[in-house]
Amino acid sequence: MNRLAFGEVAETSPRNDSAKTPVWKWVAGAGRRVFLTVPVLPITVLVYIGLAVVTPGFASWPNVQNLLGSLAVLAIAAIGATMVFLVAGIDLSVGSTVALSSVLAAIVTKSTESILLGLATALVVGMVVGAINGVAIGYGKLQPFVLTLGVLLVARAVAYISAAAAAGGGGTAASVGQLPGEVLDFGRSSLFGLPTVFLIAVVLVGIFAVILTKTSFGRNVYLLGSNERAAQFVGIRGGLLRLRVYGIAGTLGGVAGFILMTRLGSGTATAGDTLLLQVIAAAVIGGTSLFGGFGGVWRTLVGVFLIAGLANALGLLGMPSWTQGIVIGFVVVLGSGLAVYLHARSGRK
Repeated sequence: MNRLAFGEVAETSPRNDSAKTPVWKWVAGAGRRVFLTVPVLPITVLVYIGLAVVTPGFASWPNVQNLLGSLAVLAIAAIGATMVFLVAGIDLSVGSTVALSSVLAAIVTKSTESILLGLATALVVGMVVGAINGVAIGYGKLQPFVLTLGVLLVARAVAYISAAAAAGGGGTAASVGQLPGEVLDFGRSSLFGLPTVFLIAVVLVGIFAVILTKTSFGRNVYLLGSNERAAQFVGIRGGLLRLRVYGIAGTLGGVAGFILMTRLGSGTATAGDTLLLQVIAAAVIGGTSLFGGFGGVWRTLVGVFLIAGLANALGLLGMPSWTQGIVIGFVVVLGSGLAVYLHARSGRK
């Protein structure tokens, strides 16, 4: 082989443009990766396109704003539920926590005319419920399903009793209204053309996405959920970590309760009746495993969009609540089945 003299430049063969990857192949590959990572995302996009075509007014800007504002409560509550699922737990009390927080926050806001004190009340209520769950499950070793079911019943009862007591005269009211005008002003305000409460939800999703993926706390959460014995071997204190996770979930439930109060202009004890199933559905459809160690809050947010969009469109079409339940339930089964299948398939590779 001849050596090049100093200063000479080797000739190279011309670049073969035909060897470049075609654009359509690159797009197909990227789409496949997205589908395998967040399988419900392309499904959600297709569902929204279909809903916009068949549902009058679905794609109108006022309805879009209403949709984004309404899904904020579900998104915030679902963040905490996702974290609980990641440590192989379950929290059936999330809906009742939101309801109780909204009722007590409304009572305090109404009596003090201070929305900040209402927020503080909702946060404290959520923290207390989360701490009870965390201590009983993390240190008391109680079964999460049974324990949180009991907390659900107690929190729901306290919410109804508190709303009735606030109504006075031995009434049986399920909501606390007549709040200061600034409550609704905040709940229906917008920033950059988007509902403020929706932006708050997105910021919280982003914060906890970073926490779960970029911090030792987040890595410990995934490890504890996927292999508790290995987590103990490396020194992770499972009881303390579960206490922190359930505490965070309860606090987020309090935030969701406050947001709900500002959206409705009242605190309602009936909020948890349907919210629990929607939260679980959003997390499962998004691809978070109920057995721990797999999933994430961005996935859950996609599930939230799918659930909220379907509920919104079915309401615009005038379908009764039981019909909505059938449709959403059918989608939940299909979406969760697809997520489980793709997760198992990726695990075999």
